[in-house]
Amino acid sequence: MKKIMLFLMVTTIALVGGGGLGFYLIKENIIHASSDPLDSKNLEKRTYRTEEIMANYGNGFIKTSFTLVANTEETALEIASRDFQIKNFLIKTISGSSDVTNSKEELLDLQDHLKVYMNEHLQTGIVAEVFMNEKLISQ
Repeated sequence: MKKIMLFLMVTTIALVGGGGLGFYLIKENIIHASSDPLDSKNLEKRTYRTEEIMANYGNGFIKTSFTLVANTEETALEIASRDFQIKNFLIKTISGSSDVTNSKEELLDLQDHLKVYMNEHLQTGIVAEVFMNEKLISQ
């Protein structure tokens, strides 16, 4: 009797887990399928470039700008309307750092953190990619 109950529990857990995984994969596929084709015209419409942002840190300052690529034009328009949030996030993140270096890892982390932050706040779509356009670090 215990073996049957154990078998039923394991089977139920496997089915629920498999169903959850299936739902997640289908959802992700829908997001990618709904993205506009990526040609130069669509890319330009799906891109938002920040103004130059300057922030103090430790003993210096950094001046930088970013390009955010959205999965749809509608998302790019929403990103543009949230420009103040982008600036606020970057200033807080950079100013909270005691040292900003030119290391590739730190710059990639900053780009990744911006992408995650924006995706958490967007109502529609996602930020597909974040690029750093320019940077000037002064100490």
